[in-house]
Amino acid sequence: MQYRLSRKPCKDSRKMTSKERVLAAIEHRMPDRCPRNAGFTSDSAVRMMAYTGASGIEELRQMLGIDIRSVYPSFHGKVRSSENGVNFDEWGIGRKSVKFEGEGYTGAYDEIVFSPLAEVKSVDEVLNYSWPNPDWWNYETVAYSAKPLAKSYWITSGAYSIFERSWYMMGMERFLTDIFCDPEIPLAVMDKILEFYTEQTLRILKSADGLIDQIDTADDIGTQRGMLISPKVWREHIKPRQAKFISTIKSAYPVKIWYHCCGGIAPIIPDLIEIGVDILDPIQTLAEGMQPEILKEKFGCEICFHGGIDTQQLLPYGTPEDVRKEVTRLIDILGRDGGYISAPTHIIQADVPPENVIAMFS
Repeated sequence: MQYRLSRKPCKDSRKMTSKERVLAAIEHRMPDRCPRNAGFTSDSAVRMMAYTGASGIEELRQMLGIDIRSVYPSFHGKVRSSENGVNFDEWGIGRKSVKFEGEGYTGAYDEIVFSPLAEVKSVDEVLNYSWPNPDWWNYETVAYSAKPLAKSYWITSGAYSIFERSWYMMGMERFLTDIFCDPEIPLAVMDKILEFYTEQTLRILKSADGLIDQIDTADDIGTQRGMLISPKVWREHIKPRQAKFISTIKSAYPVKIWYHCCGGIAPIIPDLIEIGVDILDPIQTLAEGMQPEILKEKFGCEICFHGGIDTQQLLPYGTPEDVRKEVTRLIDILGRDGGYISAPTHIIQADVPPENVIAMFS
């Protein structure tokens, strides 16, 4: 069955452009409607395009009324050749595609299977590692991609992380153990990562020449039951580096900072506000301490929320009516007086029925 979304704009939706709508939400003003965002894996995008009749991912975004677009520099460097089904990125991190399937769908997700600094013995080894060079990217593609979109849409770029990229490089067990017991090597790794992302982000923004509205950052330091590391350790080692990055970027360019962190991270939300985070994603409502009512009451005047629509249970297993009810509830709570961008709590994977994606944005 093929389902085509109506292209007719909803009532009053033309009062604001997508750019104006998102900015209003971030500034805690009431937009004409709640802004929307979502990302798709390649498998889920193909499934959605077949279901809606969209000719491509951009038409699908337009059908769903998604207000945000992302642009990136193109990579022209060299990476290590694939080995035994393992693909390596510019950092030397190895990933393997893990397939999964269910009734009516198949999908895959890349999982990390090789960490290049897992066996390092000294800071010198860290410093002498072949780190990626910002010169490996073509930044002219940023402005080229952003120009036709920037007048209408909210434009983002970046995919910066410190904690996550560091454990990708060292392996999670090694990194978490060392950051607590013997932090010299993890700190050196984080500093090299910070150095790279700061320089690359400044080049992206310089090339964009005012066309980018937001820089995206990400560090999954939360779990279903709390944080992967204690707030004390986070404040001692990671917060200062996050703060340095944000301060450097914001002092150079008038952009907003979007911070992605799955899990129960309520204890450090005041810290994130303090260091300049403007938008917090994904508001994983099933995680400990992340109830939307509490978050809105405590922090709703100081930070914009992005996400909230559950991808663990609701979207893959709920009915379209379940989805509509929860989306309405979240908008009523988090979107009161602005300050909310409606979005799923994770990139949409192949296990989410297309009917539920439609319901999420209807």
